[in-house]
Amino acid sequence: MNSKPILTVPFKHISNPGDLLDPLNWENILPVTLREIRPESSDHIPHVKIRLFRDHQALYGKFSVDDRYVRCVQDGYQAKVSKDSCVEFFLKPAVSKGYFNFEFSCGGNLLCYYIRNPQKKDGKRIDYDILSREELDMVHRQSTLPSLVPEEITTPLFWELAFMIPFDLIQRYTPLPQDTFTQIWKANFYKCGDETSHPHWISWTHLPEKNFHRPDAFGLLQFEKP
Repeated sequence: MNSKPILTVPFKHISNPGDLLDPLNWENILPVTLREIRPESSDHIPHVKIRLFRDHQALYGKFSVDDRYVRCVQDGYQAKVSKDSCVEFFLKPAVSKGYFNFEFSCGGNLLCYYIRNPQKKDGKRIDYDILSREELDMVHRQSTLPSLVPEEITTPLFWELAFMIPFDLIQRYTPLPQDTFTQIWKANFYKCGDETSHPHWISWTHLPEKNFHRPDAFGLLQFEKP
């Protein structure tokens, strides 16, 4: 039986909030590598690292991806970005009944729901809220790639995507009590590319099936004190 991995999330004052990709922001933030590869994947397995830290206002993350066969065509509000070259961060705060699925295309487009029951009926999740356009805009993100990559890039390519999720957004859907950062949160990180020429499904924790919506398989986030 696989034990749940733990990621320690440092407290750090962001050096340059205007440029999330600024290397100064990520000094001394150790990366975690995504190592769990679903057997349904093609022979292209990107190498993916994630860094995470927080301050009093927000949670900050950066995906770093050694990739190939990169494509990004999903555009518009709540587009199905998992079909593109995509990185994902699923987050369940300590006392939350549900979790958020922050799904980022390599170009920075975002899909996100707050999901209380991930099971499906007639092809739809049983209990969830769709974040509004205004709420998606609260999640700042920055990519080294353009917003659209219509022609697949078949040569090796390194790209990064950084994001900032304000705690004010999270509190719209679930309480964050005063002691929340002394408690364990749950999360998972993913890389996929469903409709690229070389699809793949990679995760931080072991998944019992090709299904990212498995909160029972989430790993643990432990926050450092300020």
